[in-house]
Amino acid sequence: MKVGFSMRPIARQLFTVLLVTSSVLEWPFLSTGAESTSGRRPAAGPVTFNRDVAPILFKNCAPCHRPGESGPFSLLTFADASKRADTLVEVVERRYMPPWLPATGHVEFVGNRRLSDSDVAVFRRWLEGGLREGDPSDLPEAPKWSSEWELGEPDLILRVDTPFTLPPDGRNVYRNFVLPIPSGTNRFVRAFQFRPGSRAVHHAFILVDKSGGSRARDAVDSVAGFPGLDLPEGIESPGGNFLSWQPGRRPYVAPLGLSWTLPGGADLVFQLHLQPTGRPEQIAPMIGLYFTNRPPDREFFKICLSSLLIDIPAGEKAYQVEDSFVLPADVSVLGLNPHCHYLGKDLQGFAVLPNGTTNQLLHIPEWDFNWQGDYRLKDPLSLPRGSKLVMRYTFDNSPDNPRNPNRPPQRIRFGVETQDEMAELWVQLLPRNPADLEALRAAYVPKVLGETITYHEYRLRLDPNDAYAHRRLGEAKFVMGDLVAAAAHLNSAVRLDPKDDTAQLNLGLLYQEQKNIPAAEQALTEAIRLNPANGRAHGSLGIILGERGDLKGAALHLREAVRLDPTDTIARSVLEQIAQLQRRAAQPKK
Repeated sequence: MKVGFSMRPIARQLFTVLLVTSSVLEWPFLSTGAESTSGRRPAAGPVTFNRDVAPILFKNCAPCHRPGESGPFSLLTFADASKRADTLVEVVERRYMPPWLPATGHVEFVGNRRLSDSDVAVFRRWLEGGLREGDPSDLPEAPKWSSEWELGEPDLILRVDTPFTLPPDGRNVYRNFVLPIPSGTNRFVRAFQFRPGSRAVHHAFILVDKSGGSRARDAVDSVAGFPGLDLPEGIESPGGNFLSWQPGRRPYVAPLGLSWTLPGGADLVFQLHLQPTGRPEQIAPMIGLYFTNRPPDREFFKICLSSLLIDIPAGEKAYQVEDSFVLPADVSVLGLNPHCHYLGKDLQGFAVLPNGTTNQLLHIPEWDFNWQGDYRLKDPLSLPRGSKLVMRYTFDNSPDNPRNPNRPPQRIRFGVETQDEMAELWVQLLPRNPADLEALRAAYVPKVLGETITYHEYRLRLDPNDAYAHRRLGEAKFVMGDLVAAAAHLNSAVRLDPKDDTAQLNLGLLYQEQKNIPAAEQALTEAIRLNPANGRAHGSLGIILGERGDLKGAALHLREAVRLDPTDTIARSVLEQIAQLQRRAAQPKK
């Protein structure tokens, strides 16, 4: 008995979504506006702490430099500041503090922490004027911070219940924590507040995983979370958002009509960068979510300008990479998220309009990996169809680069680990209407496919036994319709890495496309054996069993697919069809 549902139009769609939404690594962050200022000008005469310095510290420094926060010392009092006056002058004049990487003079970003020139001058005048404390009546009231939720009690709080213990010293740690989202209907998030729970948390990315892959990795041992920067495929920032936290970050409130979807039954993933503090730290962050009944009425679209063929010779001082994308529709630029590692030096993103005019979107003249973030435009920038978005990054792999971790310098290639190098500029776009959104997708998919093929062919030239490269090439070739090449690469991936459940899933989908159902069933069954939380494999196997007439077996796998991913509308639809057939079969014959 057939269900009347075919996988043929679905398999390539699954691959296309995967390739477009899961670049090699996605780095979700936020911040952005005009130069930060205390709002007070130093009066004539000697500069004093109470009248001139304290307002600047309270506004720009104390959010991190106060007890219990990420700053290594407090800056709330005259005693705190005066004993570190030399350091304060040095770091503000170098623009190292407050941390803010983009140069001024281009677009304005929300939350700009950069001090004005007049505020910087106050610190120098205070130091050279003898560090006067001043009249106590001039001292403004110290700011107050709520230890609770700034937006009131959240609608949902998700927390890491079993802390991860960070050692007191050693290297920085990247740890991913998996928090199950309550099952049920999807909800729409209008705001969130992330609470790190420890000053060891340098920054955090907040992601959604509907694949079950993060859950499977977390279950490997009894320690909370799993290590590293390499995340399961399919994990993403929901709705094209950049969701992140850095020290001093306030709660994020989405623009009206641009809430993001929290899928019931999926997983929220915190990817944390942890820095040892000299004592053991218990890492147990939490997030408070605030819902709205209004679903998003528009959809962001993110593109990634990148270079995957990075190969920087040792000693090279100005190694440059570039990428571009021509917009097929009118859009507004809402946000930018640059990313590279320690060798990044000068990062630029700009738009070349159809008339040849260049609009600078982002310029970071002194990149610092430790203070990376994303930047939201204060006023969205409209770009017409035909504009070209350009990323141009320069790297310094010479001994003159103080941030170069290798002494002497070594040859550095592309890779997701921090000892490798990357070049990404994520651009958050808002199209005018659904037709423009589809035009963006249609133009962007070939770009992603081409880059995927070029990069993984390059990896195979370096190592013909690279199982991951074979798998990604197989996926790309499948989407392009080259089934012979796709089968060759996916079979190589399975042979080289028999434990890769994703490769088995992809091979099963390919065999379904070729109508080799016995081979498809075998591959999908093996994917589920390797990873029982592989929802896509359950759903695809359920469809095969349903088409063969095994309604009981089909329903079993489809129910598991829906349980693992309540947003899987295909599995849910086929499951409903099977339920109807089972009800008809149970009715007494007349």
